[in-house]
Amino acid sequence: MHITLLRVQSLARVAALVLVVWAGLGPRVVRASHIRAGDIQAKVDTTANRNPRRIFFKMVLYTDLVGTGGQLPAIQPTVTIFFGDGTSSGKDAIPRSTPNAVPIPGYPDTGLNVYYFEHTYPSTGRFTVEFIGENRNDGVLNMDLSGRQSFYISTKIYLDPIFGRNRTPVLLAPAVDRAGVGVPFLHNPSAYDADGDSLSYELLPCQQVPSGVDGNLPPTGTNSPVPVLCTNYRYPNSPSITPATNPPLQVAYSGIPAGIPRAPAIFVMDNVINRGQITWNAPVAAGFYNAALIVKEWRRTPAGVVNIGEVIRDMQIIVSATNNQPPTLTIPADICVIAGQPVTGIVTATDGVAAGSTAQTPITLFAFAGILPPATFTQTQTGPPLARGTFSWQTECRDVAQQPYQVLFKARDNPNPVTNTNPPLIDEKVWRIRVVGPPPQNLRATANAGVGGGLNRSLLTWNTYQCANADSLYIYRKEN
Repeated sequence: MHITLLRVQSLARVAALVLVVWAGLGPRVVRASHIRAGDIQAKVDTTANRNPRRIFFKMVLYTDLVGTGGQLPAIQPTVTIFFGDGTSSGKDAIPRSTPNAVPIPGYPDTGLNVYYFEHTYPSTGRFTVEFIGENRNDGVLNMDLSGRQSFYISTKIYLDPIFGRNRTPVLLAPAVDRAGVGVPFLHNPSAYDADGDSLSYELLPCQQVPSGVDGNLPPTGTNSPVPVLCTNYRYPNSPSITPATNPPLQVAYSGIPAGIPRAPAIFVMDNVINRGQITWNAPVAAGFYNAALIVKEWRRTPAGVVNIGEVIRDMQIIVSATNNQPPTLTIPADICVIAGQPVTGIVTATDGVAAGSTAQTPITLFAFAGILPPATFTQTQTGPPLARGTFSWQTECRDVAQQPYQVLFKARDNPNPVTNTNPPLIDEKVWRIRVVGPPPQNLRATANAGVGGGLNRSLLTWNTYQCANADSLYIYRKEN
């Protein structure tokens, strides 16, 4: 518990005030959590010693800076981490990397909190690294008694020499965007794996640990939290959340999947085209909702494809009854380029407008990708009417990959002032860039040549291959 008191003139008055606050409120009323979203990243030791069992972690939390419903805003200067091997960091042993939560531009009520820590495991194996926040916001609509349920996230790592210096997926896009009643809500975590492993995406019910943090610490705890589903959790599109007179229905939407007006509302995550994209079409009731997603990391081994890591993000979606309309974003078509070629893409956006909607505002454009840097994205116009930005990337041989790179572009309008009924809204889309190796140059085929000669032989020669990091070349023969 963290209580901030105004300065008074005597120590006696301070002591009396503290006693009154403590006795009058109790542990369930004054809360210092109100975590809106979070996730944990992991990577194997990158120092000169390179201990394969020493893991570096980074946890990101998005917290409430204002407070809601008479509750205190989030104050999370320290955290407790459970390492999955029966040990923990110790209660509140890991400090935040900054003295205070860092306000996020465009979202004055939300703060960014980052925590760095490490752990050396006693052996190889699978481990689940976990964090339990004190309590969620009161009044979350898609679960019961949310103010009495803890916030829970975890990351799974698989330590095995066969995987080398593995790094878990990094979720590059923050989970801070707002939703409007009757407007499709979008969120893509922009997951990136620096090792080139394949990623898959799933929605996940929000979880809690009923005993909270204190029940899982020595001397009485086991340091092995046991998460369960949040009480009566339902996905945000569930008809049971709103009265039968106000059923959740889809609205027109040209994205993926396309909206079917008046059909039952959807809350889905794409795993094929806009990989990782959550689409909620469409909210019908203002309020707080929580959702979770899991990004799984896969690698091909001699024994087959193996799941070698997982990252869970739990996030809060704040829906407002608003006349604001989201921007509409236009991005380049997906492309395939040969390593060494430059990539340039122009991104534009216009703010939404409809009868009775708020006036158009300037738009801020964002780009999220694991290739930023060395790639760059520069906004050159804010509008209205048109916002514009340029993406540039000089590809190299090392960029050749089996999977296309995903660049998530986001357009956010900027209401002034930002209020509960006039929140910033966004549109976002994914651009896929496939980078392939260059073809061998000066290929020649000499018939009946080579060792031993023979009518069925041809000698193939070509210039030294320009990508020195290539480990194989494919040769195809076409009959006739």
